[in-house]
Amino acid sequence: MTALAFTLEKDADALSLQIYDVQGALVQTLSTGYHSSGTHYFNWNGMDVNGNTVPSGVYLVRLGDQHHALIQRVTLLR
Repeated sequence: MTALAFTLEKDADALSLQIYDVQGALVQTLSTGYHSSGTHYFNWNGMDVNGNTVPSGVYLVRLGDQHHALIQRVTLLR
């Protein structure tokens, strides 16, 4: 289980939190849509969108909307 958190200074209407592999393929969407200001916590269970366990490795976490995005690398260890 990988714990992820982010803090928003103001409400966001169309924000998404997604996990990608290093080739850029979408692995999992953890949250999408409206998010209020404040801190938000999410857990990624190491599964892809089809419920398959993904291997250990480096993944990219993308937090963003249609105009801005923050991307951070994370390492999943099994």
